[in-house]
Amino acid sequence: MHVDETCPHCGSASVAAVGPARPYAPPPGLPAEGLRVDRPDDEPDRRCLSCAFAWPVSDPYPRWPLTADLAWLTPDDRRRATALIDERFRVTTGVCDAVRASSADAEEPLAAYADLGDWLSQRYADVLGDPVGAGMDRLVVPADRSDAVRLLESANRVCRALELVRSASVVEYDRDVREVGYRLVEFDRLERELDLPSSLGRDLPSAVDPVPDDPDSDEGTLAALLRAGAPEAAAGVDESWESVVDMATAVFARHGSALAWAREAWQVLGGAGLTSFDTHVDRARVACRLLCLDVLRQEFDVRMFDGGAPGYWTLDVDALLDTVDGVDPVVLGMLAERDDLGLDTEADADPEDGWCRAVVDEVVRQECSEVVWALRAHQRDAVVFASLWAAARDDVAYPLSDEAVAWIVDSDLSADKMVAYEWVGDGMPID
Repeated sequence: MHVDETCPHCGSASVAAVGPARPYAPPPGLPAEGLRVDRPDDEPDRRCLSCAFAWPVSDPYPRWPLTADLAWLTPDDRRRATALIDERFRVTTGVCDAVRASSADAEEPLAAYADLGDWLSQRYADVLGDPVGAGMDRLVVPADRSDAVRLLESANRVCRALELVRSASVVEYDRDVREVGYRLVEFDRLERELDLPSSLGRDLPSAVDPVPDDPDSDEGTLAALLRAGAPEAAAGVDESWESVVDMATAVFARHGSALAWAREAWQVLGGAGLTSFDTHVDRARVACRLLCLDVLRQEFDVRMFDGGAPGYWTLDVDALLDTVDGVDPVVLGMLAERDDLGLDTEADADPEDGWCRAVVDEVVRQECSEVVWALRAHQRDAVVFASLWAAARDDVAYPLSDEAVAWIVDSDLSADKMVAYEWVGDGMPID
């Protein structure tokens, strides 16, 4: 059923009613005086058939995980929404800071977690069941706070893991403490990627220092070599890259020149016959090999740039499933059955991450050895090392020239560089 409206996001007139609206109530921090609250319970929501944007007809603002364009918000509503997010952000990420600073002492993070619980209970009625997530789906998120709320959700996962530690039995305790560590590494990695402004209480250094402009310095010479790439580099790219390019962009584009490195590594995998496919199931396996590249990048960065603990990598399963060239969950199920992964949707899948994540995790673990073999068989270890090292920097052209590889490997030797190089030589383990 089409309706006579236009999409507030893209302006398209292709708008459809998509079901009954849920009763509207303004979220805490956004009092009713500043908003229209006259939304009938039986009035349908709207969805744009062109851009898939969805909105309720009487609620003036979308709720997280959608963001609100700054032009849509009145000054008072924007101020209230921003203040609520910033305050919740500081209280929740304070728990992560306490975990990081506490080492083996659990008292400080548990006290910070109790403060968070008090803050939530004062503002939300539905703190039972999932107290950490209370009210998240009712947040009005101005577009300039979307990264902060992404990091807030990661901090929520640390807090949920900490809650398990509070109630763990002797048998469960060590496992739950490891889960807290895993979630904290995930939080730290996202925190560095987003590099939020210090106005949010997170004054974050960049993982890699910027390159000086002086062309006569060593850094300036290296930067010039990295921008130039190999002088006789082939212009073509493996045809299968087009089938994963949207997914690759979602996974790698936020990390320096990692997308350019992934494209070059994909060429190598293509030469080893690891990127071709004839069926949807084979394509799903090939897509998981793309995620293997990201796992290897993360494991390298952990050792080279002190980015956390080895073995605590994360998979961007959303990119695998939700991008234009993504994989259908049904096809993942067929791949799990073909490989006899033995995953049961209820018994073996993590209740938070879901069955799809469990399948992708298992497939990535079993495919990573093939990907590593291809990279090391078709490139010298020095090239593999230098290519991963350069991926953390901006404005790098691949493949690297021999001079750039030698410069990276032989200059500025450090303990971290030796550890990362040994990891490459040891077969690039991911566990």
